[in-house]
Amino acid sequence: MEPTPKLQMTTREIAELTGKQHNNVKRDVREMLERLELDALRFERIYMDSRKRKQTEYSLTKDLTLTLISGYDTKLRHTIVTRWQELELEVNGETLANASTLDVVAEALNRLQLESQEKSINTYTVTELGARMGLKATEVNFMLRTSGLQTVHRVDGKIAYKLTSKGLEYGIEYTSGNCKASQLRWRLDVLSILKPTTQSQ
Repeated sequence: MEPTPKLQMTTREIAELTGKQHNNVKRDVREMLERLELDALRFERIYMDSRKRKQTEYSLTKDLTLTLISGYDTKLRHTIVTRWQELELEVNGETLANASTLDVVAEALNRLQLESQEKSINTYTVTELGARMGLKATEVNFMLRTSGLQTVHRVDGKIAYKLTSKGLEYGIEYTSGNCKASQLRWRLDVLSILKPTTQSQ
């Protein structure tokens, strides 16, 4: 009996299913793998684009794919989970013996969302932190960056922030509702380590 092939999903397919830019999905994957202390090169693949140029993508197993999308909104998560179920059906060639696979995965993702919501209760946005400190949100963001707690980059022309490994000790990335971008929220103890500054971003 031949072994069941190991299913994988590429970042290109994830981008197509979610409507996200492939480069943004690849960035999310690299950050996820770094936090999991996994070598990104193990998952890197080369493909030829429409102009016959070599491009890179990442090929993820089911567990890594679900870990990646746990920060995406409910609709995008459902799209990915549904696609995984289709792949499993194609490989098995028959109806899955365990018809509740999708329900189990959906329940796990919903639990992650609930945990994220619970964590957000005792955390604050930069605007809320600024109100406590008598500072503008831009000034607080600058202090968080200079303290090594977050990095800044642009996504679709808009400024976005990501937690550093140090920042993970004080903040969370929280996605609410149908918002595609995650929001950083901070515990109050972060105030004790922020470096005073009068600069803004």
